[in-house]
Amino acid sequence: MSLYCSPLAPAVLLWRESASGLSLPAYFFACNVIDWLWVLLAPAISLGPYYYLTLPRMAFGQLYAAGLGVCWWCSGMAYLVSAVLPPQSVLMAGVFIALICGAFLHGLSPTLAAARGTALEGVLGLSYNRWAMEAVTLAEFRYYEPDMRTTLMSLSRSIGLCGVDKLLRIEGGKGDGGGPGGGGEEVTALEALRFLGVQRTFTVAGCDRYSTAAYVALAGLGLGFRLLGFLLLRRSCLRRQR
Repeated sequence: MSLYCSPLAPAVLLWRESASGLSLPAYFFACNVIDWLWVLLAPAISLGPYYYLTLPRMAFGQLYAAGLGVCWWCSGMAYLVSAVLPPQSVLMAGVFIALICGAFLHGLSPTLAAARGTALEGVLGLSYNRWAMEAVTLAEFRYYEPDMRTTLMSLSRSIGLCGVDKLLRIEGGKGDGGGPGGGGEEVTALEALRFLGVQRTFTVAGCDRYSTAAYVALAGLGLGFRLLGFLLLRRSCLRRQR
């Protein structure tokens, strides 16, 4: 979906129209308004068949909202890429960025928990798939909570969702490999007590702020890419007019 949610920003057309006296902000805004039609339609077109083939428990609207955020991010990145690279390289660069973020920067391998406090955490924070993964996973978790609350908490800790890994982190301990739900290592008494304490209060509903943060991050990144792309395109237009 990310590949065809990345329209090619018309940098060459923008240069031409700007040279003819057209307002650069007006033209850029008009391009964004036109793109919105595809941004709204693309998630429904791509995720509709997927939803009815896989039958997740979440509502289609929740999956669509995540897809909408992905398309918004990708189209914003297209504007930024077109402002930075020469026109003949834009398509290849856009495909490359979408594939890298989708295939590798998703927060599952390496996990968000493993990336805490490292440069990788910042890199993951710029990826659409990291935020889409968290939003969709937490939305689906809600429908399994009555029967699998402890399992969901353990998965959240292992992946790094909902901040559970930070609640169960032991200073000077063995990291995410040990402890309940972490797999493999010996469980210390302190880890076990902390796990039981978090287990009493853990609910997927308590993760709503993390789901909201994921949607806000996708919206903010898409908007930020657009603004940065506009500033860079404006600078390039001014240089060409000199």
